[in-house]
Amino acid sequence: SDLDGGVRVRKANSTVWKTASLAEGLDQGDLVQTEGDGVARIAFADGTLYVVRPNTLIAIEENLGATSTALAKVAVEVTSGMVDLSTTRSMGDSRVLFADAEARLKADSRALVRNDPSSNTREITVSKGGASMNRGADQIELGEYEQASFADAASPLVRKKVVAPPLLLTPANMAPVVITGTQTNTEVEFTWSTVSTADSY
Repeated sequence: SDLDGGVRVRKANSTVWKTASLAEGLDQGDLVQTEGDGVARIAFADGTLYVVRPNTLIAIEENLGATSTALAKVAVEVTSGMVDLSTTRSMGDSRVLFADAEARLKADSRALVRNDPSSNTREITVSKGGASMNRGADQIELGEYEQASFADAASPLVRKKVVAPPLLLTPANMAPVVITGTQTNTEVEFTWSTVSTADSY
């Protein structure tokens, strides 16, 4: 794992929270908690990456590496807070659990999971690839820029499309902007692609 700010870990066989350390290994049953200024990046053996946002508590439900006869298995429960996760093309079985729901991420996918018990907000938003969402007897498939959400155990599962962000056209992403001489007030013009459902942005 990689981290910034306040991040704590409680190992499965312990009742004591301790400050997380860089490159710390995580096993089934371990808990990770970020504080208001904390962010943790957790990379699993199959390339699945979890970015744990501030004020978030997660539990490692499964962390099994690949063998000659089985794919890697990764499962993380988001008890509260927000997690941004991504999978690679060669990932194994990657699941994320929140409240009474479970989502299985497809290969080469990215999703944001939010579980806020205080406001009864539970949602997963897929921004790349796809995911299979299971909640009780309900099962839905989510594609790019689709979101599944629910409030509590008695509320239905709702799927909706979300607006995709515009693409940066100029300057190119990560392209250097060179200012020559003694110019101090040089203007840089940014342009984005249009979004059909948006009036302005």
